[in-house]
Amino acid sequence: MKNETIWNLEDMLSIYENEKLDLEIDSKNTELKGMRDQILKKIKFKAVKIKELKRCIKWIKNQN
Repeated sequence: MKNETIWNLEDMLSIYENEKLDLEIDSKNTELKGMRDQILKKIKFKAVKIKELKRCIKWIKNQN
């Protein structure tokens, strides 16, 4: 159960990291210049979620 939970969280983490990378690329796209503020907010949100997931994974791994 523990390993499955860790695997699911790591999978979710990978998804968030990929979405964050896509948003970072979009933020540099000149065609999306008008949406830059929204994109930057989404990047910050993804960064917070990534940090939380990493913390959860670490906590679960440290449980006996």
